[in-house]
Amino acid sequence: MSKLIADVRRPKATPSPAHVASAMQALRSELQGPAIVPALARLARYVFDVDDSPAEVVRSAFTAALAREIRSSVMTTADMLRAEGRLEARRESLLELLEIKFGPIDPAVRIRIEQAPLEQVTAWMRRIVVVATLGEVFEG
Repeated sequence: MSKLIADVRRPKATPSPAHVASAMQALRSELQGPAIVPALARLARYVFDVDDSPAEVVRSAFTAALAREIRSSVMTTADMLRAEGRLEARRESLLELLEIKFGPIDPAVRIRIEQAPLEQVTAWMRRIVVVATLGEVFEG
């Protein structure tokens, strides 16, 4: 797995979903058991970070590369990635709203938001509309 990441991190090397699918096939023996879900999640996140392919193209490439017996795990991974995407979008929205209302955000506040679970981020987003200060958003 580290060789794949090293190969695609070379300057000017943008992995396509087909490249990742081919690498997954080569690493098939390593992509088994309980480690598959986090490994696929990391790989998918990386592809989404460096490639502009639509999510459906990436999903199809990943699914096609997997052995039939582990495709059901992909659905679990896809669900996990969707949830992670929703959380990331909420965090980004919260940061944007805080900057609009209160100005530049302290790095410590950013870190706190980036580490918070979805329920906490949602609570903060609801508070932002009724509070007068940044500190009040995070009280309670």
